[in-house]
Amino acid sequence: MTSIEAPVKRSVLSLPLQMLAGLILGLIVGSAWPSLGASLQPIGTAFIEAIKMVVIPLVFSAVTLGIYKMGANMRQLGRVAIVSFVWFYLATIILIVIGLSLRRRSCRPWSSPSSSAWRSPASASWRGR
Repeated sequence: MTSIEAPVKRSVLSLPLQMLAGLILGLIVGSAWPSLGASLQPIGTAFIEAIKMVVIPLVFSAVTLGIYKMGANMRQLGRVAIVSFVWFYLATIILIVIGLSLRRRSCRPWSSPSSSAWRSPASASWRGR
């Protein structure tokens, strides 16, 4: 005779709350024990590289499959393409404006990328500055 047990409900935090808890824990560890945080950096770098390895092909295949499925309805495909381009160019323009305004606020107006404002203190020290 076999008995079927009901699945046990675990009280686990939702994924966004787990991510927030991990962020807060990382901030605490990095602030309280910087050497421990620095020693864990290779794990974080490996995690980011693994995410890139999975996300980029996933997004590419999702977009390609979506275009393929909309291929029969060219009117819908054209509408989606136009909306995508508008959002892309709008976001690009906004980010360019933000980048230029931050650059203007962080540097003297007469400075250029070749000026000493862009050099690190270590590279500028050999000139006696």
